[in-house]
Amino acid sequence: MRRSFTDRTIGRIQCQIAAHAPDNCSPWMLAELNDLSQTYGLRRTTHLAQSVGEVEQVRKFAGVTPAEYLRDNDWLGDDVLAAHWSHCTESDIEILAESGVHIAHCPASGSRGGFHRAANMLSIVDAGVNVALGTDNMSEDMFDAMKIGIALNRGKRGDRARPTPGEMLDAATINGAKALGREADLGSLKVGKHADIVMVNLRTPNMTPVINLLSNLVHYGQAGNVEAVMVAGRFLMQDGELTTMNEQDVLRHAQEATVSAWGRLSEIYPDIPALQPPEW
Repeated sequence: MRRSFTDRTIGRIQCQIAAHAPDNCSPWMLAELNDLSQTYGLRRTTHLAQSVGEVEQVRKFAGVTPAEYLRDNDWLGDDVLAAHWSHCTESDIEILAESGVHIAHCPASGSRGGFHRAANMLSIVDAGVNVALGTDNMSEDMFDAMKIGIALNRGKRGDRARPTPGEMLDAATINGAKALGREADLGSLKVGKHADIVMVNLRTPNMTPVINLLSNLVHYGQAGNVEAVMVAGRFLMQDGELTTMNEQDVLRHAQEATVSAWGRLSEIYPDIPALQPPEW
């Protein structure tokens, strides 16, 4: 199945072995998942210290932090992508740096969700850990992630200079490729890498004037500024229009499916909020 899936996506989408989080994965489960990873040559992913509840639960049954628990069960390494790490301690960060684990920093969902705080990105970057940006939601895009990420992290640090726009762009591009083990062919525009290109219209009110291109992209860029998208040399968007599907049809079907599912859910749980507006 893995080979079939990889072949159909021309290697653009990869399977990974996922251990949801330290607080709901036993040592036996982590060992079994490690066996699967080694048998099929798959990278691994997990959530890490994303909430106070997770930290307390792991402390209760294992007597250690979530990062220590993963380390003790051989679930940290340069093939692991761990999301959030919001409640890691300074000693945890040292463990992550020594292990070579990659971190997915999700500032938008981490703040909007309310149940876990957004972590201090630079505390782990400066320790030598590779940090990639994540959206972790159904609507955020990388422009949102960069914009919210730079504002949150500067505000948290009381620092007007860092993270820099360049650091945020790296987290959205090449660092993500590194986290997937794909920096040799993805993540930057270089000879020999796939032609993955996003073309942005700079002649718009929100992007004008251009004084520093990186600063404009990170602080002011929006998904609506994207004019074209090329993946592996193939245009998936041109002149602001998708080339592989009818966007309005997809949006209509998505809304219809949501209304239908919400109606069924309301029958089971009458107290859930009604759709606003009720008809679309």
